[in-house]
Amino acid sequence: MTKHRYARGRVNLQRIQTDERLIRQYLLGELPEHEQIAAEARFFADDAFFEQLVAAEKELIGRYLRGDLSAEYRVRFQRRYLTVDYRRKLVESAMVESAMESLRLRGGSREAGSPVRVVQDRSWWWRRLLSRLRSFQLRSRR
Repeated sequence: MTKHRYARGRVNLQRIQTDERLIRQYLLGELPEHEQIAAEARFFADDAFFEQLVAAEKELIGRYLRGDLSAEYRVRFQRRYLTVDYRRKLVESAMVESAMESLRLRGGSREAGSPVRVVQDRSWWWRRLLSRLRSFQLRSRR
């Protein structure tokens, strides 16, 4: 029984590591198109996997803003996030959020007196999925 539990834990750890690698590759645009489509379908079908994606994206943006990415990943990030409007807005929102948190930690306050809450618009997921499905349908009809 213990051996089985250990094996199952090892399989779960391997799956988590695989998922993390898949998400990182997805976020940086490194997946082949068919794997990207499969990952997007999984994001919609599996809430926990989508939450992993959101957390990984926030972490990636934070690492970029802190300068914690290697030169290679920094270039990949810039190509993927700073050249597309909605992704650039995610980075800008994170910058504002980070600046506000720094100000709060230093004891400062905003002039308007109310906290800033940055809400990420995720409707782009639906638009992108619909676009991919349409292109897939067009290819399959040919």
